[in-house]
Amino acid sequence: MKFVVGLAIGFIIAVIILLAMLSARRNEGKLSPCGHKVIKVSTSVPDGVFPETVVLCSGDTATWAIDDPTKVKDFRVEIDPKDNPFQDAGPINSQQPMSTQAKRLGLFNCYRFFKYTIVITDSEGTTVPHDPHGIIMGGP
Repeated sequence: MKFVVGLAIGFIIAVIILLAMLSARRNEGKLSPCGHKVIKVSTSVPDGVFPETVVLCSGDTATWAIDDPTKVKDFRVEIDPKDNPFQDAGPINSQQPMSTQAKRLGLFNCYRFFKYTIVITDSEGTTVPHDPHGIIMGGP
């Protein structure tokens, strides 16, 4: 009886390893959306940033960078504190432009959309909110 149980467990482990290898081979050569992202803050684009939507994976970071310092004086990113994709929900602004690491999503959440607003103050002191923008969490 122990032999049959051991054989069954060994078979299950072999199938799991085989499926993992096939999954890795299927994704071979595909571009991953994962990695650090730089989001340019600009008054030259209608939405205030480009790209407007980014994809982050667990552990990734994002930096909002002023594209032209002669046109953008200041900015702040507003994310709902109850629905923040980053581990530390600290401020993101022109003085602290880099996010903390993106959170790990739950087991059954492959992808999730987080909305944010960016408020830009131009060189003349005019403040303009740009809404909505998105951060898509997920990926390999």
